[in-house]
Amino acid sequence: MIQFIFCFLLFIISIIILVAIHELGHFLFAKFFGIKVSCFSIGFGKKLYSWYDKNNTEYSISSIPLGGYVKMFGEPLSNLISLKKKENFNYIKIWKRFIIILSGPIFNFIFAIFLYWIIFSIGIINYRPIIYNTLNNSIAKNSGINSNMEIKSINGVKTIDWNSVKIQLIKEIDKKNICIEVYDFLKNITEKKILNLKKINIKNIEKDPIYFLGIIKQNPKNRFIISKINKKSSAEKSGLKIGDKLIKLNNIKLINLKNFKKYIYNNPYKIHKISIKRKKINLNIFLKPDIKILKNNKKIGLLGIKIKKNSYKYKDKIIYKFNILKSFIESIKKTYNLIMFTINILKKMLIGNIKISELNGPIYIAKIAKISVQYGLIYYLEFLALISINLGVINLFPLPILDGGHILLLIIEKIIKKPISKKIQNLIYKLSTIILIIFNSIAIFNDLSKI
Repeated sequence: MIQFIFCFLLFIISIIILVAIHELGHFLFAKFFGIKVSCFSIGFGKKLYSWYDKNNTEYSISSIPLGGYVKMFGEPLSNLISLKKKENFNYIKIWKRFIIILSGPIFNFIFAIFLYWIIFSIGIINYRPIIYNTLNNSIAKNSGINSNMEIKSINGVKTIDWNSVKIQLIKEIDKKNICIEVYDFLKNITEKKILNLKKINIKNIEKDPIYFLGIIKQNPKNRFIISKINKKSSAEKSGLKIGDKLIKLNNIKLINLKNFKKYIYNNPYKIHKISIKRKKINLNIFLKPDIKILKNNKKIGLLGIKIKKNSYKYKDKIIYKFNILKSFIESIKKTYNLIMFTINILKKMLIGNIKISELNGPIYIAKIAKISVQYGLIYYLEFLALISINLGVINLFPLPILDGGHILLLIIEKIIKKPISKKIQNLIYKLSTIILIIFNSIAIFNDLSKI
């Protein structure tokens, strides 16, 4: 229950931040062009809290936080009337309206750039694409790709980390053949391997195309192996052994070793359930920590174990950290690449190359938000950047209820040299609302089916 509440609150906070950024773009440019704004709302539905500024603009927080809006005088579907034409959205020049509408997604992209600027300035860790293993009878194995190989490029595009491998695979997965250049550490040579995709149904691709091809990448963050056990400690008494791999603590998957130690430290009297893996066998161990009394009389819990430091055969860690100027340039590149990647994914989904079941909704987003926080602040900021980019791209869809639809109506207005009638506008808004509800329903259903 606590986990659910935490996920829910984190999701709400994340959405409020991203929606506020998006709507702020519309709001600021509407104000810049002299348009009178009656309401700036975070969320839809019943207003929970609101206040007014000196210009009589209402700022509100509403009950359904999955979106927001800026209501301007003269805007489509608005019943508000202003006696001054220069304050009316419909009476300003089309290029100004275009900028006001486009500013929402643009602010989402700018926010992503800002977040990546922070991330690259502080530094973020990734890993070289060194293959840990390949599955028997998989596409990778049948193509001659094995462990102790590093993926250097995919169809001529360099892949410096696992993220770039995943992005490039998704871009190329609908082709009949993929050429992967690998460096073999054992033979000390670089080779080209051809993956034959002619006989596979790419609609059945998993979320991770790396695993779909049969490639297992090493994940050092999930390798918590006991290297030492103190004599007469609770760990020894409970039956833990050197070489045991810690998997879960009280049914929660271990992601961060620091958090694991902190939880034991702060709960000395609790009996903990520790799930381990011992020689390919999964076991559950129950133990109560040893109690140590500090100088301030505070009692803390200790297990009496030492976790093996990650000793990799190869130096696979990459730290992306740059000076302020370089970080800014890299953040622009990263955001642009992710925008193009997101567009590519949506295009593949629309033409049927990726199943609609891969569409994710708010439950999945909440789950990823929780996981990113467990990894640390930097990873949560990266999560926010990714969702901000997705929000910006999706809002450019040519559905009239979205910003892209507003832009499409402006283009039509420019071509026919007159505004589309209110009756037609109301009809297409209702139809696009239905389409959006259907897509959201599918996404939520997909989320629930994966729980």
